[in-house]
Amino acid sequence: MNAYKSMVISLIMLLVGAGCCSGMKSTSLSTAELVLSEDVKNVQITKHIQDATVAFIIGPPREKSPYCAGVWIDESHILTAAHCAEILGRTVFSIDEEKEYNPVGDIAVFVNHEDLRNGEIPQDFSWVGVVEKIDKEHDLALVKSISNTSYHTTALLATKNIQAGEMVHAMGHPIGLFWTYTRGVVAAIRNSTGPILGDQLIQTKVVQVSAPIWVGNSGGGAFNADGHLIGICSWITLRAPSIGFFIHRDEIKKFLNSR
Repeated sequence: MNAYKSMVISLIMLLVGAGCCSGMKSTSLSTAELVLSEDVKNVQITKHIQDATVAFIIGPPREKSPYCAGVWIDESHILTAAHCAEILGRTVFSIDEEKEYNPVGDIAVFVNHEDLRNGEIPQDFSWVGVVEKIDKEHDLALVKSISNTSYHTTALLATKNIQAGEMVHAMGHPIGLFWTYTRGVVAAIRNSTGPILGDQLIQTKVVQVSAPIWVGNSGGGAFNADGHLIGICSWITLRAPSIGFFIHRDEIKKFLNSR
C-alpha cells in the first residue's frame, strides 16, 4: 500500500511540475534576437567612436576638407599620428618631406562629428589645438585643444590583451569621406619596421588589421569589441588589399606615460 501511495504522489508531483514549467517562458535568445542584440551593440560602439574621433582639416575658406583623424583621450587632448601633426606645418611653410621638421608648437585645426552641418564639414569655423608632443620613431603625436569645443566622447585604452582574430572597429576619413566606419579583425601583432615617414623610419610594435583603411584614416583609432582603443592608424601597404598597421596600445601607453 505504501509503495502504491508513493507511486501516486510521485505521479501527481510530476504532472504538477510539468504543468508549472510548461507555462514558463524560455529566457534563451533566438538566433535572430542574438543577431539583433549584436547589431545594436555595434551601432552603439560606432556612435561612441564616431564622437571620440576628430577630423583635422586643411584648405582655404569654402574648400576645407579632412586630411587626417585623431582620437580624444581626455577632455583636452587628442592622440594622432606624428606624420599627421607635420602635414599642416609642412604645407603652410612649404617644407620638403626630406627635410627634418619638428611640429611641436604648431597649430592643428579640427572639427568634431557634432559640428557637421547637414552632413557637411563646416566651412566658417573650426577648433584649434597645439601640437604638444611628438614621437616620430613610433609615429605618435599629442595635440592639446585650446578651444572649448563642441560635444565629444573620449576613448579608453584597452586593458585586455590584443589577440589575432578579435574584432576591430576603425574610424577615419579615407579620401576625405569624413567619419567613415569600417571593421575587420586583428590579423597579427608585429614588431615592425615600417616606411620612412618624413625623415624618420618607423620602428614600433603594431597591430595589423584587415579593416579597409586608406589615406585619411591616418591618426584614427582601431577599437576592440568593447569600444576601447587598441591602436592609432599609421600606414598601409599597397602590395595586397586590406593590410593596415596601427601603432599598438603598448606603444601608446609608453608615449602617454612619458608626458
